[in-house]
Formats: sequence, C-alpha cells, structure tokens
Amino acid sequence: MKEYLESTINQVEVHYLDDKNNRISKAIDKAKKILASPNFIK
Repeated sequence: MKEYLESTINQVEVHYLDDKNNRISKAIDKAKKILASPNFIK
C-alpha cells in the first residue's frame, strides 16, 4: 500500500508542478508526513 501511495504522490507531483493555488502542494506534503509517521501501518 505504501509503495502505491508513494507512486501516486510522485505522479501527481510531476503533473501538477505549476499548481497556482498551492493546494495540491499542501496536500502532497500532508500525505508525505502521514506516510513518514510511525503510526502509519505499512
């Protein structure tokens, strides 16, 4: 599951590099923090 989420995050980053409102960037950062959390079940 973690690998799938990381792959999805990477794809979104590539396609939305020019996010004008920064909403997507904030969502990606939040998702990365969740994945890095020790509470995330791998």
